[in-house]
Amino acid sequence: MKKALTWIFGTIGTLIVFGGMAFGLSMVNKNSLAHKYLGQQLPKVSKISLGSNKKSGNSTSGSIIESKLKDTLDSNKVNGAIAVSSNGDIKSASRGYSDLDNKNAFKDSDQFLIGRVQTVLNNLLVLHLVDQGKMKLSDKVEKYYRAIPGSDQITVKQLLNQTSGLNVTGNAPTDGSTYSFVSWVADNATFNPGSKGTYKSSPANELVVSGIIQKVSGSQYEEYVNNELIDHLGLKNTSFGSSLKNVSYYNENKEKITDSDLNGIDINTYRSDELLSTPKDVARMLDYGFSSKFLSTHLINKVLGTSDSKVFGLTKSENKVSLSQDLGQGGVRLDWNYDSNVGSVLLSNYASSLSSLSKANKAVFGKIN
Repeated sequence: MKKALTWIFGTIGTLIVFGGMAFGLSMVNKNSLAHKYLGQQLPKVSKISLGSNKKSGNSTSGSIIESKLKDTLDSNKVNGAIAVSSNGDIKSASRGYSDLDNKNAFKDSDQFLIGRVQTVLNNLLVLHLVDQGKMKLSDKVEKYYRAIPGSDQITVKQLLNQTSGLNVTGNAPTDGSTYSFVSWVADNATFNPGSKGTYKSSPANELVVSGIIQKVSGSQYEEYVNNELIDHLGLKNTSFGSSLKNVSYYNENKEKITDSDLNGIDINTYRSDELLSTPKDVARMLDYGFSSKFLSTHLINKVLGTSDSKVFGLTKSENKVSLSQDLGQGGVRLDWNYDSNVGSVLLSNYASSLSSLSKANKAVFGKIN
């Protein structure tokens, strides 16, 4: 009996030793007999794509090719460009002309006005500063700008969520420093304590946020955005100054919209600090901004993981956020899942109908989300 047990345990021990050696060899030499043997015996394991996202999700943009993106623009009669981002993989496509009058076809480098997408990027930069312990969302605005009406009652978080009760009318100077824009808000904004906590989009919130970024970071606003996003990501088609745009915008009659009409504070909010970009560059900034490389998952969930339908200046549903802004008969459409960090961005200078912009972007977003 003892001999039998000794033989059994000895055999098992030998198998374990040789099995371990085989496994080790298989890791070192993929062409070894051991590797081939283990490949036959062990269950197959599917490859996992490792991107910059917090979660890989169930789908990737690899299932969407550029021709399909263009087909979506075609079917919705959208003149513009679109980009989709999933698991760090970004694909883009365009349709139509950057200038309808001269029939100049879009180039990958053509820069659009990105409108309130810049506000989203600014809010992410504020959260980045919070993550670094340089400020708090609960800080009162008076800590940074005492001259702002209601500064002793308004928090930074309320500025981000557009629930501060601040409002401003009229047009700010078209150029100048971020500090001068904040000074203009201080002189022209009104504060309604009764509307504090209620969503109301206002350029006043956005301009004060850009000033806070400058004050807390210790850098000029443009310099900080360049360092943290544009230069850091090596973006070649993103720049400051709306006058540098190379895309013309049109109204419903396909008449070109003048620069003076596009310079209204609601469209060109940040004046000389206004960002111009491409959908592909915007998608890269958002992919990075919502990733754990830039922000802690805890903070994103704390800020966005609420039951509110409006948060962060965005429309929210479950773990998805969206943004729509009309620019003439074109506009900006953004749909993003901040949990899995996948999304789509559409920038257009003309479409047959404004509803077609949202429809096109949602169709693409639905494929990856």
